[in-house]
Amino acid sequence: MDQVLQQIGKAFGDVINNQYVQLAGQGIAIYFVVLWLAAAYWAFRDMQLRAENPLVPYLAASFVILDWSGWIGRCARGAERTSSAARLPPPG
Repeated sequence: MDQVLQQIGKAFGDVINNQYVQLAGQGIAIYFVVLWLAAAYWAFRDMQLRAENPLVPYLAASFVILDWSGWIGRCARGAERTSSAARLPPPG
């Protein structure tokens, strides 16, 4: 059983350490950063055209930046804590 798990771990490690897989992961990360910054710039330009107050575009762009980083943190961390999960009734 240990040999099977070691072989699976080695195969998984070989895939993750492949330079093309790492390059694809970096490309995906760069894409999302560019998309995030483009959304902030779009909010900034849109509010420049709509608002008379010169601070509103900066607030809109900062909201996009802070909101997306909060969304990423929530996805990575999750909303449920172990103490509240223990109080849930069993399924079924």
